[in-house]
Amino acid sequence: MKIKPHIAVVGGANIDLTAVPKDKYVPRDSCPGSILRSYGGVGRNIAHNLALLGCEVSLVTVFGDDDFALGLKKDCERIGIDIQASDTIPGRESSIYLSINDENGDMVSAISAMDITDCITPEYVSSHIEMLNTCDAVVVETNLPSETIAYILDNCKVPVFADTVSTAKSHRIFDILDGKRRIHTLKMNRIEALELTGADASKPEDFEDVAGRLHLNGIERMFITLGSQGFYYHDKNGGRLVPSEKVPVVNTCGAGDSFLSGAVFAFCKGLNTDKIIQCALRASAITVQCSEAVNPNINEKYLLYE
Repeated sequence: MKIKPHIAVVGGANIDLTAVPKDKYVPRDSCPGSILRSYGGVGRNIAHNLALLGCEVSLVTVFGDDDFALGLKKDCERIGIDIQASDTIPGRESSIYLSINDENGDMVSAISAMDITDCITPEYVSSHIEMLNTCDAVVVETNLPSETIAYILDNCKVPVFADTVSTAKSHRIFDILDGKRRIHTLKMNRIEALELTGADASKPEDFEDVAGRLHLNGIERMFITLGSQGFYYHDKNGGRLVPSEKVPVVNTCGAGDSFLSGAVFAFCKGLNTDKIIQCALRASAITVQCSEAVNPNINEKYLLYE
């Protein structure tokens, strides 16, 4: 088992604003509640989780030229995330993600203002490709431009893990897959998987067909998350439906980020498929029990042994 894996994450770093009602959420109305501010972004969240799990983490991102960015940078340094491969874009505002949750902690609507991530271009990533290829794995997410994801897949010699992030942005991966470009592991949700493959899966058991279509596109392993039903895992040896852990849910924001973090962590530690699945599941379970997108109590012992 590798002691301290080195993982690079290429993706966004945001200011997260999360609105939560005190009582029942009422659409099209002003609901009394609270608004929480935190540091987020899919890429940054994944990097944060991996750092808490004891990994050496390099984050390749871009920061705005404002006070928000100063806080983001300081927080990365506090956590232990290496941001030497990140840059500040003069005159640009920080990336902001606004989420509105219901009384159960489930997101009902969100707005992302993340145009600055378009500055993570192939040319920018190319200046760090040697560093990426010294890592045990590279993680990408679809806030990146399609051409940047394509460049990484074409030039990375280490396993690449990917997160589709949202239905609107998931095409940034699928538009550049040609059967030759390979993704080691892809994490997506049910809606994204069905829309992108054109498959019909009314029951979780029907995802065998979905997986087959994804394998043809160069996806070697995949996790299709199914909310409270758990997730569907598939690789060359077949698929399985894995039920979710029954835990009290406070906030689902960040659950998918931690899920992929757990899978990447376990893979880079050299663990088998069963342990990778266990780590992904437990990382998500501990995250939904916290009001933040990253649970500060996530750790290697919880994922592997408890």
